[in-house]
Amino acid sequence: MALALTQFQALCGFITSEELDVVLESVPEINELVGINEIENGEVKVKEDRVLCRSIFTKLMSVDRDAISTSLSRLISRLNREKETRELSSKEELVLKLEKQYPNDVGVLAALLLNHLILNPGEALYIGANDPHAYLTGECVECMAASDNVV
Repeated sequence: MALALTQFQALCGFITSEELDVVLESVPEINELVGINEIENGEVKVKEDRVLCRSIFTKLMSVDRDAISTSLSRLISRLNREKETRELSSKEELVLKLEKQYPNDVGVLAALLLNHLILNPGEALYIGANDPHAYLTGECVECMAASDNVV
């Protein structure tokens, strides 16, 4: 569990199947990298949305660094062009911000597959075992049970 001490932003857990459908339709750069058609045999709807999202995430994390760099460059260029003609979503704005902080990092693309949370001081979030997460801004106290990776 993470308890926010200041306004706190995090990415935590996979997005819903509805959000995943939107990402797959609106972010061709991810489709190109992970070969979504190979993963789901041409069907975007899958009964186990977490399984599909986890599969896409896992494949994305193993893509060649040069391919990530090329796709990110295309995505950032496209988003910068589009913000001239439409208001970007908060997730798209986050991608632009993350890419400036972490150029050519696969985590920028992975952010599209994770829930973006903003907590006020005193609010908390639960992070399940093996759920991907990243803390973006702010301060928190993280409370964890004894584990082989906790000091």
